[in-house]
Amino acid sequence: MKQLNYTAHALGEMQRRGISQEQVEAAYLQPEQILPGRNQRMIYQSRMNFDGDNHYLL
Repeated sequence: MKQLNYTAHALGEMQRRGISQEQVEAAYLQPEQILPGRNQRMIYQSRMNFDGDNHYLL
């Protein structure tokens, strides 16, 4: 697996939302969609269920 680089913003949001690096890596390895981002970055997204009722875009 390619090494993921986490920005300070991403790490802060992960902590605020209670998202682990393992969950981020799972979304990266099997994303529901991949979108182009800024500065030649790619955005890997998946919906995840954290509390049994709500799905969040990760």
